[in-house]
Amino acid sequence: MEEEGAATRFLHDDEDCLEEYDNVKESAIFGSSLTPPALPGLSDGNRRADPHPPSWVLLDVSAYIAGGDDDAADTTARSRTRGGHAIEATMIAARSPLGPGADVLKIHVRVHCPGLKPTRFATEPRIFAAADGLFLLGVVIGHRSLCTQPDMFDYFVYQPAARWLTLLPHPDGRFGLRDVTLLRCSPNSSSYIIAFLEGTRGMAYELHRFHSKSSTWTMNKLELAPTAINPALDSVFFCTSKVFTLGGGDGGGFVGWADLWRGVLLCDVLLDDPELRYIPLPHPFRERKWDAVITRDIAVVGQGCIKYVDKRSDEHSVGGWTVTAWSKKIVSRQPWKEEPWRQDYELRSSDVSVLLPPLPKPFHVLMTGHPVISLRGDDVVYLMSKESLRDDTAWVVAVDMRSKSLQEVVAFGGAGRSMGISRTCIQSRIPGHPMITSGNSILN
Repeated sequence: MEEEGAATRFLHDDEDCLEEYDNVKESAIFGSSLTPPALPGLSDGNRRADPHPPSWVLLDVSAYIAGGDDDAADTTARSRTRGGHAIEATMIAARSPLGPGADVLKIHVRVHCPGLKPTRFATEPRIFAAADGLFLLGVVIGHRSLCTQPDMFDYFVYQPAARWLTLLPHPDGRFGLRDVTLLRCSPNSSSYIIAFLEGTRGMAYELHRFHSKSSTWTMNKLELAPTAINPALDSVFFCTSKVFTLGGGDGGGFVGWADLWRGVLLCDVLLDDPELRYIPLPHPFRERKWDAVITRDIAVVGQGCIKYVDKRSDEHSVGGWTVTAWSKKIVSRQPWKEEPWRQDYELRSSDVSVLLPPLPKPFHVLMTGHPVISLRGDDVVYLMSKESLRDDTAWVVAVDMRSKSLQEVVAFGGAGRSMGISRTCIQSRIPGHPMITSGNSILN
């Protein structure tokens, strides 16, 4: 065990011994992750504060490995890794992918270790969670093999508006890119909680929480309520696809761990003695066949509604597909109550068989997936499209489910950093927080 630990430290800390490794050439890092897109719209006329700031953002899950830009220095925060390396994080915002009239902002994070070669990162830094201007950032430096070891990641909470980057004590449990969330303890509070759920056996789970006030991790053992007995809930088969929050502070601290094949596990993480509840999905339990986020999404919209979308292939149409949208009202303080799911809209690929620039072909014949629900409260769903799954070029298409029409199409700049059609971005709401766009973005 001591020899194994020494070997891990060798790969993690001894920079001189890493000269022979290039994690880009070894395919642990996409080459395009070292060359972030240029800041758009940096003319003097575009640097003014936006009179109609967006209410939510699309955030790249993978950060770029590059220094910040002088025009975005007001979001640069600095800290040190566990290994003592200086590290910087910078938030970049752009009125893309949906244009100046859209109610959404596209943002990404750039991470830089001064004096350290970019290829020393074992993989791209990851955004594990985002909420109300707070971002949970995971970084691992060393040989590419370390990117598969959660214990080797350093975790930081990054707040661009305050320009601070805080290294967290390492948790006892393990979480992945889709298992963890963070939320403020109240709408105007600087304190926050990070939470993740681990299945142990049967219907037993461990809830791990980091409390910023005490800077400590705690763990609670939870059992599902007896009314939630369902064969789909065996922890061996329950695999979190996405985590979402239903509100913090006065609205409660409910967090939903969604397995988009099986249902949602719900828990108020602000309580001292929390309970675990279950919400079924609107369609019957199905066997897991692929990564659910390729065809499904779930999100809380507005003040009292959970929305869910599902894209599936049409049985009687070669290459055809249908996207169906459901909604479920949230019962105050008891969101697990059996409020029925309501089917709102159904969109068939034949409904949008149009050629809209810059798409190279009619929308319905492209490879399409990765639905993302708009958090604005409208009926828009964003889809990623490619000509071929191997292409580095992709487009984000805004589809209005109500009118069955394409609202806008733009090139997606991060397509070269993903394989096929996969999870590349997440939504984050920014309620009541001012924002400056066109390169200088402040997320409070």
